[in-house]
Amino acid sequence: MEGDQVKLIEPPHDEPKEPVPIRKKPLSAFSLFLKHYKETVGKATLTDVAQKWGQLSEEEKAPFKKTAEEEKAKYVSPLRLYLV
Repeated sequence: MEGDQVKLIEPPHDEPKEPVPIRKKPLSAFSLFLKHYKETVGKATLTDVAQKWGQLSEEEKAPFKKTAEEEKAKYVSPLRLYLV
């Protein structure tokens, strides 16, 4: 995320708050697996990767799910002030 251009959300007019930077949505567990798979295996079709993902056990999917949840928490936490 460093080096990306960041847009700002203006706070509501009735509350003087600092603008919150808009970030890209975090990747899902499958998207993280897809990225990892393509880095380790090289070229692969989406169908091949989807089949491989479906064959993984929950223990094998756990690191990807954990990373996805952590990234989602980082994404959502600053926005909670504005989503209420």
